[in-house]
Amino acid sequence: MAERKLPDHVYSAQYLKQSGVRFDYNIVDSTVKKGLGLGFYLVLALFVFVTVASSSQDFFKSYNALVYQKVLEGLCLAYLILVLGKYLYFLNLRKKLRKDPNPIIVEAYAVVILDEKKQFWWKLIPFIGEKSAIVYRECGTNKPRFFLGASYNRILPPFMQDQLARVFIDRKNFKLYSVDEVSALQPQSVKASRVLGMMSRAANNMQGKEGTSEV
Repeated sequence: MAERKLPDHVYSAQYLKQSGVRFDYNIVDSTVKKGLGLGFYLVLALFVFVTVASSSQDFFKSYNALVYQKVLEGLCLAYLILVLGKYLYFLNLRKKLRKDPNPIIVEAYAVVILDEKKQFWWKLIPFIGEKSAIVYRECGTNKPRFFLGASYNRILPPFMQDQLARVFIDRKNFKLYSVDEVSALQPQSVKASRVLGMMSRAANNMQGKEGTSEV
């Protein structure tokens, strides 16, 4: 098989690990971004169908069919509760983590292709795509830590060099964290220009006040 040609800022997870870039999968933001997922609604539709069909006396005539129906209902209900509970748990965890007043400031480092070894199966099943995510590097330290943004399926996430973000870590379990990519989506140059603009306006206001006082 020919080697894949990736953009300059995109690397495989294996290559980054060999280069010393280590990170934990961002399950918090990835789960919240995914939501309940298509599978949840398909199983929900199946559960509703079986439940409604069971009300018809002609649908399940035999005892064995009734047993299968109850087992299928139980499996569907267990799956729905599990998926919904997982989503609500990580949604609540993300809200709690982002209340931390001391987040870690990070910058966009690269885009990583996750689970690259499953590429053969992804070609056989078109609606299941390979996952990718932005790798963020901790700022202001000689030994930076690396974090992942929420994962994307089949498409590469939008990448902007020097994009800043904030990371909120679970202090009890460092593998659980949330990356705020929305409120800190400005590159360093834009943020620096805004800071300089604020400083210049403040200086102009000070000069204006001094001029007024002298008059």
